[in-house]
Amino acid sequence: MKKLLAIFLAIGVVLAFAGCSEKKSEKAEVPSAPSTEGKTSEPVAPETKTAETKPKASKDGFIVTKSGLKYKDVKVGTGPAVKVGDTVKVDYKGWLDDGTVFDTSKQPGREPFSFTVGTGTVIKGWDEGLQGMKVGGKRQLVIPPDLGYGSEDLGQIPPNSTLHFDIELHKIGA
Repeated sequence: MKKLLAIFLAIGVVLAFAGCSEKKSEKAEVPSAPSTEGKTSEPVAPETKTAETKPKASKDGFIVTKSGLKYKDVKVGTGPAVKVGDTVKVDYKGWLDDGTVFDTSKQPGREPFSFTVGTGTVIKGWDEGLQGMKVGGKRQLVIPPDLGYGSEDLGQIPPNSTLHFDIELHKIGA
């Protein structure tokens, strides 16, 4: 009887550890954009388009994603589309709703900005908003506060600010 109890106890411990051993990611991965190889006239959405999650166009020509990010391709580039894990090199200009420019890479002595998409090294609006861009492309982003800096007060960027960006993609890859 003691052996049987020990076996059941051992099985219970193994099952308990098996259920707890799977580590869940704290950050949800943003799906990569669908391939548009050979298509040049349509912009690529930064999220997978399905019947349930297809982004909606707003009156001002911006596509609105499920997360609330708004984007508009001013110029569609060529080649492969940016996806999670790609290292990109971009020029950008960022401003607030009132038109105040808070940062730009297009200042004398500054280089284009490089980062890896989807790693959390930039604000969520950039991680999502650059997906689907192609080299040579230019995109405008309107990033709601929860995909930007939220309630943080960054001096030039007040808490709960909507951020606007012009992004130009120069390179995909290291």
